[in-house]
Parts: sequence; structure tokens; C-alpha cells
Amino acid sequence: MKLKNAFPDSAIRRIYTPWVKAINSRECLSVINIPKRDQLYRIDELKRNRLFGDDIKLVPVDLKGEIVEDPNDLRKLINNKHTDSGRPRRKVEVARMTLKKTCLIILDADQLLDEKVSLLSFLDKLYHDNQSINILYLFQKNITHPRLTKYLSPYTSLYQNISLFRFQKAEMSHFIKFISTSFAVKLTGDLEKAILDKCGPSPWLIKECVRYYYQSKDSVDLFNHDSLNLKLNILWQELGRDEKKVIDKVLKKESVPEGSEREGLNYLIKTGLLIKKYKKIILTIPLFANFCKKLIQEKNKIGVNQQGQVMAGNVIIEGFFSRREKRVIKLLLQNQGGVVRRDTLGKAVWQTEVDDKYTDWALDQIIKRLRNKLERLGLDRHFIKTVKNQGYLLNGDSG
Repeated sequence: MKLKNAFPDSAIRRIYTPWVKAINSRECLSVINIPKRDQLYRIDELKRNRLFGDDIKLVPVDLKGEIVEDPNDLRKLINNKHTDSGRPRRKVEVARMTLKKTCLIILDADQLLDEKVSLLSFLDKLYHDNQSINILYLFQKNITHPRLTKYLSPYTSLYQNISLFRFQKAEMSHFIKFISTSFAVKLTGDLEKAILDKCGPSPWLIKECVRYYYQSKDSVDLFNHDSLNLKLNILWQELGRDEKKVIDKVLKKESVPEGSEREGLNYLIKTGLLIKKYKKIILTIPLFANFCKKLIQEKNKIGVNQQGQVMAGNVIIEGFFSRREKRVIKLLLQNQGGVVRRDTLGKAVWQTEVDDKYTDWALDQIIKRLRNKLERLGLDRHFIKTVKNQGYLLNGDSG
């Protein structure tokens, strides 16, 4: 049986109830954290489910797709779009849209934050001057961040109501059935579970995995193909500067300081990208977590420069390690790909310290401290691999 909606009825009610309440009460609403790629889908979904009265007319305005450079362009666009039964009204003026309640839906409202900030005053005044108009802003960015509220707060229509857009993982079981039916592809129970586990609450990634399997029937590279990696990179690029710093610290298991980064942490928890679990903070999309780890590892790739100094990327990190730790990591780097025996490491560490007695326990403690420090740099703690009854080796490269 074909499902009516991509998401269960409970999700439709949860997502759109704040929208409908604002529209019906002639108030403005800013929806934040709604990706640009999702916005048209959500408007179609809103219309298809007829969640608002017949006396309300929705007028989508795409600031990115339309030629809108100044308030005059926007006024003309709104007049042209304001139709009745598909036919343009004669000589309709924005100021006289009184025959129906009109909800302007501003798609890609992020344009108002930089390229088209001059339109904000026009939209704000338009709402206050017209009793039949309200505005639904769709933002991908977080306009509640103090950095933005500092200069956006005078525009009262932006902050009249705020709704944070997010999907929940439990809703993805419905979505994957909807998408697999749309592609006419049958997924085994194990494959469906694997996709849901790896993609978490991200319908975009789930759809990509189902699409790839439909096209290739390849389950081996299902979670490591070019199109999926491209989408993961887009997710990373869509994060704000502070949010990227938070992800970096979470993956390195570092504390997040007060200030803008703490704001970013709290926001990412609200969006569902991060959750607190057993006193830890984790990413809810394992595929994205692994992708971010690789980015961090590449950025912090460990090596030794011509002067024999330990480097992470282009930064000298000699001071990050103790004298003995430096001897171990340098010897392992010089023999990367091969096993360095325990006795060889012991001699390197205690080369001039004849009074110190070398023990396996002492060497193990150095390795343990090294792993902890490398993990704080964003590397996998198994970058240094134990080879039983032999010694240690670097597990591939640090990227």
C-alpha cells in the first residue's frame, strides 16, 4: 500500500502545528534549521494536507530563485503572485490585499541576512501596515544566535514566533518505507535497519542510500560512495563556524567553553544533531560522525618535519608530548607501516636514563598517555595499534 505522506501523521502535526497557528492568527513565524533543499517540499506538504482554512492564501516568495534586488522588485513579485483561482487580480496592490488573508512564505530567508538585508525593512513594514498579511520566514541559519539578534532585533516580525524544524529518528522508519516504495526497491530487514542506524534522523541521507541501492544493488559500498560523501560534505559546510568548533570538540572529547561555542552546543542539541547520553555528548548521525572524524584527522595529520619536530598539519606540537612520549611517537612515525618491537621502543625511551629500569608496564603507560593525547587531537585512539607479543605499529596514516 502506497503511503500518503513521506512522514507519519504524528510528525506532520508536530512540525506544522506552529506554522498553522501563526498563519490562522495572522502572526509572523520564523522557522529555523530548515535546509534550503527541504523548503519547497515542506510547503507542498503543507498545502497537500490542507492544514489551514480556505480563507487563507499562501504566496511563496523565493528570494534566491527570483530576481529580487530591492523593495520595488519584491513588491512587483508579490503583486504578480497574488492570484485568485489561478488568475492574476487586476491592478492588485500589496497595500490593498484585503479580500483574503495572505501569508507570504519567504523561501531561503537567509538571503535577508547578507545579500538582501535591505528587504527586511520592507517586509517588516508590510506586515505592520496590512491587517490581512502575515509572513512565514524559512531560515536555514539560527537567527536566535546572539551574534544575529544583536542587529536583527528591531525587525519585530522576525521574532514574533520562532519554530525550530527537525526530524526525529523514530519518524524515519515510516520515511524509509515511503522512499523504498517510491523507488520500487525492496530492502531486506537487515539492510533497512543498517540504513536507519547509520543515517539517524536524516531523511536526506536515507534517501541517498536507498537511491544508490536501487541503482546499483550494491550493499558493499552503500555507505561509502561518491554521492553520499558529497552530501556529507554539504552537511558539514552548512554548519556555522561555532557549530563546527563544537563538533570538533565533541569528537575530541574536549569540554565546550562558555560563550559562542556553548551557544552552538545548546543549539545543536535542540536540532537533534547532538544528544546527551550517559553523561556524554554524541552525534546522532553515525555516518556524519565518521565523516567529520576523517576531516579532523586529515587536518591534524601527524608527521615529522625536516628538523625532526612532531607536526599536526602545519602546526608544531612538540610541547604537547613529554620527552619520553616524543621518543616513542617519532620512532613509530619513522617506521610507519612496520612493527616496532617493544625492546626497541624501550631502548629508545630510556636511552640515556641508565638509572631508570625499563618495564613493560612503564612502556604501556607511555602508550596509553600517547593514545589519550592523540585522541584529543582528533585521531582514532587505535592509530597506535598493539601487535600481540611483538610491539606496536601505526595503523595506516592518521587520516
